[in-house]
Amino acid sequence: MFVADASGSMQRALGLTRTEDKLAEARRIGLDAKDQKLFMRDPRELGYPSRWQKLTNELTATLESLNPGAEFGIVFFGSNLDTFAAGLQIATPENKQRGIHWVQRYRPAGGTDPFPAVAQALSMQPDEIFVLTDGEFAPETADRISELNSTRTN
Repeated sequence: MFVADASGSMQRALGLTRTEDKLAEARRIGLDAKDQKLFMRDPRELGYPSRWQKLTNELTATLESLNPGAEFGIVFFGSNLDTFAAGLQIATPENKQRGIHWVQRYRPAGGTDPFPAVAQALSMQPDEIFVLTDGEFAPETADRISELNSTRTN
C-alpha cells in the first residue's frame, strides 16, 4: 500500500531551495562569489526534477516491478484524499497500467496532512504501508498515526 504526499510542497525541486541554506552550503564547500551565483539558481533550471517528478517516477517503477498476484493500493493526500481504487488491487498487467496512468495524471496541490490517507490505507488491511512524503506536516500527526495503528490487530 502506497500513501503518497500530493501537496503543493511536492512541486518544489529536489536539492536546496531556501536561499539561506544555499548560501551556507556554498560557503561550506568553498565556492567563490561567481560560483555562488550559479549555485543560487532554481534547482529546476539546473536540471533537478521536482519532488513530485521523483515520487511519480519511483512509484511507476515500483508498480511495474510488482510480481503477478501481489496486491497494491495507492492513496494520495494533499487538498483532497484520493484513492486509486476502493480496495487493494491484484497486480495484473492491466491493473498495474491503470495505476501507473492514474499516478502520472495526478497533479499535487494543497496542504500536507497524511492522517486521513493513512487511516484510509489501514482500513484496507494491507500487509505493509509505505508513506512517501517530503515530511512537512504537523509533529502531532505521527503520534495520531501511531495511536491509530496500535489499535489494529493482525
